[in-house]
Amino acid sequence: MEDPVYDNITKQVFDFLYGDPNGVLRRFRVHEHLGDDQLRAEIIDLVEDIKRQIPDGFSAPELQLLFPELSRALRRLHAAQYWPPAKTFIAATQEAVRRVNELRAKERVLRNEGKPKADELSILETKMMKRQPVPEPVLWGPQAAELMKRGRIDKAAFESYRKDAYEARVRQYGREQAEKWLSERETWHIKAAQS
Repeated sequence: MEDPVYDNITKQVFDFLYGDPNGVLRRFRVHEHLGDDQLRAEIIDLVEDIKRQIPDGFSAPELQLLFPELSRALRRLHAAQYWPPAKTFIAATQEAVRRVNELRAKERVLRNEGKPKADELSILETKMMKRQPVPEPVLWGPQAAELMKRGRIDKAAFESYRKDAYEARVRQYGREQAEKWLSERETWHIKAAQS
């Protein structure tokens, strides 16, 4: 049985690209060497390329913010008259996802300003998006698992933070102790992700 959410996202991405009269691909010239079947296959591939960059936890309002951001990112990244290549769509989608995540994190922080206790994960997301320092336990364990589940912080950002923490351990305690510490953290994270 097909997932209706999956189908909805597929349709929205297709409409953004080509389905609507103002679809983004209609602004560009088609490569003349592509026949009808090749065009269809290229559009299907582009839909899948874009969908792979959209985090699983993206809500309908986030998708509504994503497409205008994606359109702006494409205009910045692609100056040619012909259809942008897949890597341009991928880079533009990644940029748009980051921008939407930043906007949503700011909205959450603003909503929480008047409250006595702000949403801790939203604050951590905002800090990580701005590449600000975060407490080391955030990088592994329950908080990391929840942040990853939300899909707002990509795996590359976590890996970058974790690499920095590991290298600091190597400098301070030596490689052997750092490896032991890293192994413990990874085990802790796996257990947290499973619960």
